[in-house]
Amino acid sequence: MKKTLIVFLVVIIGMVFVTASFAKGTAKTKTVSGEVVSVDPASNTAVVKADQGDMTFAMASTKWKNYKSMEEMKPGDKVKITYTEKDGKMMATWVEKKSLTERMKEKVKGDEK
Repeated sequence: MKKTLIVFLVVIIGMVFVTASFAKGTAKTKTVSGEVVSVDPASNTAVVKADQGDMTFAMASTKWKNYKSMEEMKPGDKVKITYTEKDGKMMATWVEKKSLTERMKEKVKGDEK
């Protein structure tokens, strides 16, 4: 009985440590919408003006929607960016150019407030 209890406790404690180590290693994903201010393909970065202010994103391993690549982004585009923070940098994982319909819906929502 004592051996079974000890084995059970060891397994539970091990699971707690494994879970805690996985939680530390996962980055929290965030999303922001805004307007492209500038794009720098040479440094693989883009600046987006959001409610929080100007935000600079690294675009090294980004997936695209309504763009084929970073070179198609231009100042004035309305975008939604999903990103993670790593070593103090915002790493864009997904960039979506907002369609005209989405922009109109946001405008109407803003006018209602």
